[in-house]
Amino acid sequence: MMSEKFLKKVFLPLCGATLLAYILYPFCTEGGETNWLLFIWLMGVPFGISHMCMYVVPRSHPFTDSVGILFGNVLVGGVIGIFILAWKILRAVFYLFCMIIKAIVSCLSCMALLMEKARMTRA
Repeated sequence: MMSEKFLKKVFLPLCGATLLAYILYPFCTEGGETNWLLFIWLMGVPFGISHMCMYVVPRSHPFTDSVGILFGNVLVGGVIGIFILAWKILRAVFYLFCMIIKAIVSCLSCMALLMEKARMTRA
């Protein structure tokens, strides 16, 4: 149970964000300078598009209007995704700290139990 929770809540979100950053970083770097605003927005697009509540679907519009509407959807999805990605990373770090603390507490309680058992066998 503990390993499944670690995998779902810590490992996969952090690995996904790291892989996405590794893929997108070269697209946002030009001439040795990184456009951080574009980088953060592109990082948010995959997370935000799936969490949008409403998609504006263009019908009976010229092609250029349809492209503009679809690009507006991607822009809104990227902005939403920035916050979702930040939330997932913060949640992963929180769960990581909680799991470390639980592991330390269980180790200490096990050591206390062993010390108590050794003390009772001596007496």
